[in-house]
Amino acid sequence: MKNGRSILLIAQLVVMLILLVFVSINGIRFKADLLSMLPNTEYPNAVAHAESKLFSQAANRIMLSFSGDAKAQAYDDMLEGIQKYGWQAQLPESQQIERLAAFYSQFSGALLSEGYKREIASPVSFEQYFLHQLSQVSSPWISKTINTDPSLATASYLEHILSVQAALILENGRLVAANSPEKPLVLFIALSADPKDSQGVNFSIKTANELSSLTNMLAAKYASVKIDASGMVLHTAENAANAKWEMNVFGGLSLTLTLLIVIWAFRSLAPVLWLSFTIANAFVFGFCIVAVTFDAVHFITLVFGVTLIGVGVDYCLHVLTNRYSKDKISVGKTIFFAFITTFLCYSLLFFTPLLILKQVAVFVSAGLFAAFVASFWIEKTSSLSWVNRGIRPRNCERLLKLLTQTPRLNVAFGGLILILFIVKTPVFDDNIAMLNASSTSLTEAQSYHHQLLGQQGKIRVFLYEQSLQSLLKNEEGLADKLTREFSNIELVKLSDWIPSTRNQAANRQLQQHAYHSDVYEPLLQLSPNFKLAANNDLVTLNNFVAANGSDYIARYYVDVEPFHVSVLEIGNISLSQLRPIVENTHNAVIFDKQSALTEVLKSFRKQMTYWLLGAIALISILLWARFDWSTMLKSLFVIVVSISGALVASSLYQHSLNIFNLLSAILLMGLAVDYLIFHREHPKTNANILAITLSALSSLLVFGMLAFSQTPAIYSFGITVTAGLILIYLLAPLVIKEENEQRSI
Repeated sequence: MKNGRSILLIAQLVVMLILLVFVSINGIRFKADLLSMLPNTEYPNAVAHAESKLFSQAANRIMLSFSGDAKAQAYDDMLEGIQKYGWQAQLPESQQIERLAAFYSQFSGALLSEGYKREIASPVSFEQYFLHQLSQVSSPWISKTINTDPSLATASYLEHILSVQAALILENGRLVAANSPEKPLVLFIALSADPKDSQGVNFSIKTANELSSLTNMLAAKYASVKIDASGMVLHTAENAANAKWEMNVFGGLSLTLTLLIVIWAFRSLAPVLWLSFTIANAFVFGFCIVAVTFDAVHFITLVFGVTLIGVGVDYCLHVLTNRYSKDKISVGKTIFFAFITTFLCYSLLFFTPLLILKQVAVFVSAGLFAAFVASFWIEKTSSLSWVNRGIRPRNCERLLKLLTQTPRLNVAFGGLILILFIVKTPVFDDNIAMLNASSTSLTEAQSYHHQLLGQQGKIRVFLYEQSLQSLLKNEEGLADKLTREFSNIELVKLSDWIPSTRNQAANRQLQQHAYHSDVYEPLLQLSPNFKLAANNDLVTLNNFVAANGSDYIARYYVDVEPFHVSVLEIGNISLSQLRPIVENTHNAVIFDKQSALTEVLKSFRKQMTYWLLGAIALISILLWARFDWSTMLKSLFVIVVSISGALVASSLYQHSLNIFNLLSAILLMGLAVDYLIFHREHPKTNANILAITLSALSSLLVFGMLAFSQTPAIYSFGITVTAGLILIYLLAPLVIKEENEQRSI
């Protein structure tokens, strides 16, 4: 038997060594952005891929805003400062109007704004429009285009497409947020030629630190200037820094305190060595498995992995306490049964839609296996005998008496908790925004910048077609429907920059009809040689891109083979008004990721509730088969009361619960079964009560630390498990029989 356990441990260590070598050779990629932990939403593949590309573009840049008396000087100093880090400022071209005017003037007549179409409906209306426009001597649109297109069609079109995107204007070579009262200056910084680099943890932290150094220097130099920064790279850096700190502090403190408790209990350093070996074996094996299984390891996975200290030490503690006691009871089969139940509970997390929880399931499940293998081997290791110094039997007897002398009071207490759970049923908030872990300052800066860019409150609609012309026609058709039904609607779209060929051809015919109807008579009086353009060239994606127009449509067009995808930004309309129109439009989807993710979490929470009830039923059957009806019913009472009480306590602290509170209930069930099994298998022994107490203390240290996390997902998990563990520890002795019923395992 001993040889079999040694072979199992050696096999596990060999596998771990092979994995360590593999991981060392191939390297490990870490992630810290919380978006990567969110589930996939059910959007068409073309839309999902297009949004992913747009996200990568956004992740590659930082937006800065400068407000205050010396904002121009701070802006210029920032431009100079970013050069030493190799960053590139995305500065607007001072001649952008000239460049656009030169390009669009080649297609005079093919591009007509809706306002211009109304003006050329009759000679009278055009004459009034024409004379009024000529009086606008400061208009940049007219001054840049009148020589190439005296009909003012190009000037009108330029004014239209630039006015709908007039959140930022160019003044003295700097971008200014025109719609904000303080007129802050805006600067966009490109961080890397490869967008993937901007999503790396080390790159993000380095970039955030360098930017912080620059902004702090400018804040000291220009006290009156307020500098706000936003960008995905800053969120990633902040999340990574928080996760690293929590992993080091929570893990270090909980491990240190656990080992100190063990030293106090055993009055020897030797058990610390066995316990340290078990924990190290569990952590390394779990980390290797998760590093090989997934492309990248999320830092929050490692924070959750700290729970291995509290859960993985249980088996070793039971082995040590029984070996150090006078009873010398074998607990090998008992810890195996306890391992199986906890392993199954953690494994359920793998079937969640959250990638982060899949990683936690793999990490902790593999770690639990390694902890069990180590503990299983330690139990039969003869070298334990030389460190036996005994335990504290008197204290254990007092504690056992205290926990078991008032069973009726425990039952009444549990009944009170169930009544409280029914009366004050916890409320769940499935809104994905509740899981946001970014700081208030960073979130406020991002919201402020969305406001400056005119994106706040905007709804995005994605359209996709295999033909670009079909896409443009579909987009124009949807825009026509919306403008007819909602007069105040705001639309920004790809077809503003590149109208469909059908639309352009219709525009030419309309202008020719106006020309032959003498609409342009006022123009001919001033310029008798005026004639409509003779060429029939049209604006296309190819000639627009060739004219360096890619930057203008980067937010509104994505090429995702074999589809062309466009994005409409729509304002001054509600989702309820927009939804029926979009649903009746071919290949059109409202992209509302927050609502979609909220629905996914809501559906999954309901599914998890059924999983939890099913798991409780299955555990009850196993306990009945293992013991008897009485033990099953008492265990069911303890499990239900502990989970209910934990959820009520979490609800009182958090006000509303989330999916992570419910997921922690599954873990609580596994921990409760462990305690119940040990109380039932080895009742009223000093070693058993000491092991259970030490296990409870170590688990409370770990999960109690998680309750102080800055990440909502983690502290929700920590609060619920901490409250549940206290109840489990107090109520689990209910399953102890008055007579010591020993059953072979």
